[in-house]
Amino acid sequence: MTGAKHTAVTSRFEPHEEAAWNQALLERFLDGAPLGIIVLDPDLRFLRVNSRAAAMLGIAEDALRGDRLKDALPAMFDELEAILTDVVVGGTARLAVETSAPTLRSRNQPRRYLGSYYPLKEPDGTVIGVGCMFTDITEQRAAEHALADSEAQRNAILGEMLRAEEAERSRLALGLHDDTIQVLCALLLLLDQTIPLALRNDQTEIGVRLKAARDVLAGATDRARHLMFDLHPSLLHQRGLNAAVTALAADVARQIDATSTTDIPETRYSWELEELTYRVVGEGLANVRKHSRAKRFSVHLSEHAHQLQGVVRDDGRGFPIAPARTPVSHPLHLGLHSMTERIRLAGGDIALTSHVGSGTTIEFHIPLDERAEGWHTPTPR
Repeated sequence: MTGAKHTAVTSRFEPHEEAAWNQALLERFLDGAPLGIIVLDPDLRFLRVNSRAAAMLGIAEDALRGDRLKDALPAMFDELEAILTDVVVGGTARLAVETSAPTLRSRNQPRRYLGSYYPLKEPDGTVIGVGCMFTDITEQRAAEHALADSEAQRNAILGEMLRAEEAERSRLALGLHDDTIQVLCALLLLLDQTIPLALRNDQTEIGVRLKAARDVLAGATDRARHLMFDLHPSLLHQRGLNAAVTALAADVARQIDATSTTDIPETRYSWELEELTYRVVGEGLANVRKHSRAKRFSVHLSEHAHQLQGVVRDDGRGFPIAPARTPVSHPLHLGLHSMTERIRLAGGDIALTSHVGSGTTIEFHIPLDERAEGWHTPTPR
């Protein structure tokens, strides 16, 4: 073609020199690779061990050449025999396999390895060797186990703390039921007997005053009953979060003449998780009842990304939140401050947002950690 220019690409090496250069380049690649690389023949004899693999196994690079894996590293062979046989016979790769075995570098302490094993084939498909690429993950697994132990210990501490609090609440609730509420009910009964007597004897003013006192006493009795149920929510322990939070929201809505909406899964969780979640929601609803002047509020609980997520939202008057505000500078903060500490001890977090005239939202999440035994599944009550 007219005007076309072609540049011939020529090698600066003779053919035999180029082959040697390519071989040297391959050797540098193998030795510089960040993974341990071993090449075995079909009889599982060592053909090549790179420097990274030699360092991990505690051997010289050429020390194993020609030896059988079974004889040189019997512990590793026991772990890998079935895998390597499958690669040689079946011609299929085995990827991301985790194994454990002591090595020449650490005979008494097993090491953890993550490796991939694949067949080396001729063009006709004949398997002529096995390529092994692996890395030592002993320290990584040790760190993961230490973290799991730490999380388990953290959850145990949280569980003990919540159980101690629940025991104290139960003691107080029992005291209210067996003493205070019984006395208040006895006084109500006495007033119910006295008021008609005063009215029959033309003591109208006394009767009216006693009736007013009875109304105050009835209100106090009702609040004491609510306090008793708040201290020891038997519905939570018997039927779980769905029933207990729905009932609590309905009760708050009745008290403040508002509309409530709840969306809560039927799932049962561990005692600790249900107790913690119920108390956080309870603090949010206490704010709705005492301070918000809301006409509508909602409670939403859901599982997402291995977390139990909760949102308590109202359309009340709200309040400004200054960045430097201390936990006790607003009535809501005092109760939520202690709940925040508990949620963070459980590995979660909580956030409060509010604006004057546009309501308040409390969002929290608590991890559902499957490694922490009993945290996600219900425990006997």
